[in-house]
Amino acid sequence: MANLPFRQYKLRIANGDQTGFDTIDIRAMIVMTNSTFVADEAAGAVFESDIATLDEYDGTSYARQTLGATTVALNGANAEVDVADFTFPTLGAGTRQGMALILYEHGGSAATNRIIGAVDTGGFPFTGTGVDKVVQVNALGLLRIL
Repeated sequence: MANLPFRQYKLRIANGDQTGFDTIDIRAMIVMTNSTFVADEAAGAVFESDIATLDEYDGTSYARQTLGATTVALNGANAEVDVADFTFPTLGAGTRQGMALILYEHGGSAATNRIIGAVDTGGFPFTGTGVDKVVQVNALGLLRIL
């Protein structure tokens, strides 16, 4: 899959309906291998609740993470969103392997959390072992939008 910006979010940007990435509350969740987010993205998913089978990570100490220090820059013809490295602390094993990160604009609930994209590079898939799962963001950014 590689990194996958959701098409509906890209459309939102193209329509001028998106506040700058440096001012919104971006969060990350880990999904496991039974998640249907790839098929749901192709079917037009917009919100977290549009993902038929989210299969969110269920290992001990797991909690969604708020991303900080967000910047957007052009790299050639592409807009790239970059954030500081972040950590899921002391992440225990889940029912299945962690398959990807889902990035979303926090809206308060599954019905209002807008999916930005998915990332499965940089240490995915993985099995939690009780140590920190550090997400080291590539120098080119976490996600390429356009």
